Amino acid sequence: MTNTNHFVYKNSQNEMTDEDMSLLFLIPLVQMAWAHGAISPREKQVIFDAAREDGIDHRSSLNDTLDRWLVYQPSQQFYNECLGLIKSTLQTMTVQERGTKRDKIFERCRAVAASAGSKSLMDVNHYVSQEERELLTELEHLVG
Repeated sequence: MTNTNHFVYKNSQNEMTDEDMSLLFLIPLVQMAWAHGAISPREKQVIFDAAREDGIDHRSSLNDTLDRWLVYQPSQQFYNECLGLIKSTLQTMTVQERGTKRDKIFERCRAVAASAGSKSLMDVNHYVSQEERELLTELEHLVG
């Protein structure tokens, strides 16, 4: 990804790699983190933990791109384009794979939302703001 507002990673056959897909599926978390207009250190940590879990090495260019999105807020157009890519990618999966991936995205989005205002990730509903709840509902409709 050469800039903040376009998702352009492709391999030589003009297809997204597995690593690119891992990064793509983190974009809803980035969007959730920006729901208040600023990102807390805890939100960043939750997102980077998800990236590590998905195999994005902290020394990789993908990590640098993710970090850039957490410093410079991507545009709404960027989010819309990426959510469209996510939705079309989910359509190619089996029903079980799609359900598992969607559940993982939404669980992680709730964890990001909860991390901004709480001291514990255990109570995800109590600390989720109205803006975050609205965004989660919007994401569920767009990706669901």
